[in-house]
Amino acid sequence: MNMIPGKKMMRLLGLTMTAALLAACSSGNSVHFSDSNKVTVGDYNVKWADASAFGKRDDGLTPIMFIITPTVTGSDRSASLAERQRLAQAALETSSRCEWARFDPAVNAQYTSMAGGADFTLYALARCR
Repeated sequence: MNMIPGKKMMRLLGLTMTAALLAACSSGNSVHFSDSNKVTVGDYNVKWADASAFGKRDDGLTPIMFIITPTVTGSDRSASLAERQRLAQAALETSSRCEWARFDPAVNAQYTSMAGGADFTLYALARCR
């Protein structure tokens, strides 16, 4: 019987949970991921959506949920937090509706604790029309 080493198994589990999170968010009314909000930046696919369904903000900024996954199928490589910030910002530059405002570690921690997928998600704030 083939056994998958522990670290690889945890990465595969993380990818599976991220895919489940993405499917759940895409099918529900809370967060909608559109194919128009998906780009490839370097070795990663970046998909984003308005996450204000998780809570409105008083400052007028929109929380954005990013799902960042490797482009190579079966790869278990996740980007570091700093790399995810860079990838998310680069992806949002392609949007005609939103522009990057800032990354707030507290916002990221708050939303990540609600939705999970910490190794493959990022939450940032944007100015959206």
